[in-house]
Amino acid sequence: MAEYKEFPVSDENASFAECIWTSIGLEQTKTEVIPDGCIDVVLNYLDHGRVHFKLVGAMTSTKSVAVSKGQQFVGIRFRPGMASSFVQGNLSTLTDQTAPAQAWIGKFTDRIVRNIVGCGDIQERLSLIQTLLKMPREPSLVQIAITKLASTYGKTTIEEMCDISHLGERQFRRSCLLVSGLSPKQLSSILRFRRAYQLIDEVPSCCLAEVAIEAGYFDQSHFCREFRRYAGIAPSTAVQIFAEGRN
Repeated sequence: MAEYKEFPVSDENASFAECIWTSIGLEQTKTEVIPDGCIDVVLNYLDHGRVHFKLVGAMTSTKSVAVSKGQQFVGIRFRPGMASSFVQGNLSTLTDQTAPAQAWIGKFTDRIVRNIVGCGDIQERLSLIQTLLKMPREPSLVQIAITKLASTYGKTTIEEMCDISHLGERQFRRSCLLVSGLSPKQLSSILRFRRAYQLIDEVPSCCLAEVAIEAGYFDQSHFCREFRRYAGIAPSTAVQIFAEGRN
């Protein structure tokens, strides 16, 4: 198993970053990572003070990640659309991919790696990341529209997002894909799934019909179909897995 923890970011960084997270392999294992509409920067600590610095693109299905015993990761999870303020390039080419961060982030990568390798413990690393993580510019209108979509768990309409961004529908679709790695329809669907997944995780005796309604699905079959697409399992199976984890 792996020990996974999330740490809140500072108020200054909260508008564009969801959290800083750590994961330590307690044994040889595989970790299932669900799609969440986010892009992560991940530092993988190796032997002799070496660090692999990677960019994990937006995902459209659950991925199984192999973790070795003692392997350590520290990640920055950007809110949907916000990684584009730090990343240079078309993020749609990174969807469902993991790539070396240096080619995408440039100076931000060098600054993080150069300073963080010498940190003595996890708290020092977290504190340093908070200091180095500064928004390079004000968010664009497209990013603001995507933030609105995320705040409603995918329920904001394309018309509303076009109004916020002052773009036509075709232009907004193209811009959303460029900055988030996902089309508005994909992002809405994934955010809706993420909300349903959180509700199942947080409510031990959840009623799946109520989860479907709360998350914004048309009906139960729509809920089951999309949940299985992204999680690879049925909602009822997820309920059983979470229940076993609590016991």
